[in-house]
Amino acid sequence: EARALEPGLATEIRMEGAIHLPEAWAGNGRLFSQGLLQALQEHGLQLHTQRAVTSIQTDGQGVRLQTSSGEHAFDAVVLCAGEHTQRLLQPLRISMPAATLHGYSASIQIAEQSLAPRGSVIDLENGMVLTRQGTRLRISGGMELGYPDTPERIEEARHQLVSVLLEWFPGSVQRSQSVLQTWRGARLTTPDGLPILGASGIPGVWLNAAHGGYGWGLGMGCAHHLRQLVMGEAPTVDAAAFALGRFD
Repeated sequence: EARALEPGLATEIRMEGAIHLPEAWAGNGRLFSQGLLQALQEHGLQLHTQRAVTSIQTDGQGVRLQTSSGEHAFDAVVLCAGEHTQRLLQPLRISMPAATLHGYSASIQIAEQSLAPRGSVIDLENGMVLTRQGTRLRISGGMELGYPDTPERIEEARHQLVSVLLEWFPGSVQRSQSVLQTWRGARLTTPDGLPILGASGIPGVWLNAAHGGYGWGLGMGCAHHLRQLVMGEAPTVDAAAFALGRFD
């Protein structure tokens, strides 16, 4: 049945079983983010790019951000800075138990459409996800802790990703074909795998961080939950399950 759904699967692959989720979807995070940004700007959002935040300061009257363009004052801030969150919290004496894990993805042009994955395929054994995006295939996966970002490591990861792709769908791309893009991403992850959402313990500083490898999938729900907390509304989910204080 799995081969009927994905005729491009290698005949040499031996599967113990497969799970088909016909209602599941894959999406383009980049296009989603662009559309979200446009919608928010229409509602008054001001976007300031290329202004690195170097520190956060509080004085009981609000929050001041020190950035590469100067100092900016706000009533409150939501810290959603990925792997840089802990560095910004250290001067405030806030400890956030989380570690930065790194994963990889590679995009490659499809050589034979009929032999490429028709949907998203998850390889549980290797921890890889193959997704068809138009005329390209994207394969992502891997989880590293403590490896430096070097050209040698990027090349090793690229080779591993393409090897898995060729193992599962050998006719979809040419073996000599060059990879269009390789990406290394950081994932701030907590010991229990849940994000950290809510008050930081410092007035005016809120946290929306440590989403692990599920940032896009959790993003809208986390933002809604945090909005409820900031506005003083009763949250629709248990706030204690995501609060920083759960690690005390």
